[in-house]
Amino acid sequence: HSLFRPLLLSPREPTGMAAPASPTRRVIIDTDPGVDDALAILLAFGAENIAVEGLTIVCGNGADICALGANARLLARAAGFPDVPICLGDAPEEGAEAVQDIPVHVHGADGLGDMATKYGRSEADRSGFDARSAAQFLCDACDAAPGEITVVAIGPLSNVAAALVARPDLPTLLQELLVMGGAVHGEHR
Repeated sequence: HSLFRPLLLSPREPTGMAAPASPTRRVIIDTDPGVDDALAILLAFGAENIAVEGLTIVCGNGADICALGANARLLARAAGFPDVPICLGDAPEEGAEAVQDIPVHVHGADGLGDMATKYGRSEADRSGFDARSAAQFLCDACDAAPGEITVVAIGPLSNVAAALVARPDLPTLLQELLVMGGAVHGEHR
């Protein structure tokens, strides 16, 4: 998987000066793995001060939650973390306004620039996810380690919303919620 290897090599070579030790940040990445999220996921796995506790999958860069989960599994495996929990969010209802097909002109037909099969994504990657829903995983992780988990939400926020419905006190259990937001064009973006 040489495509991913350069991203995982961090500037950890000796520089003659000792870098101050930074605490490890425990994160759950809530993601809709397309090309942009792939880069963020690989960089997080490669960072020495980040411990990725799990990937929760949300529809955004495509409506097929299992295909997005398969992308996440490929990325975790390529980064050397094949056993990280991957939990699927709820699949969107048919015809839901927020659901879109994969923006092929941006992410390719497979969501990863048409490189997923080349780098080992298989049909088997579409199953065998953690049995918990994404929302339940978020709640369980924060319950188990109050004040220690940072949720990095880089896709639509439906998993975070579902976790908040289930646990209205979730904000008191999180260390931090980081959200990537923005709009390209149009209403509802």
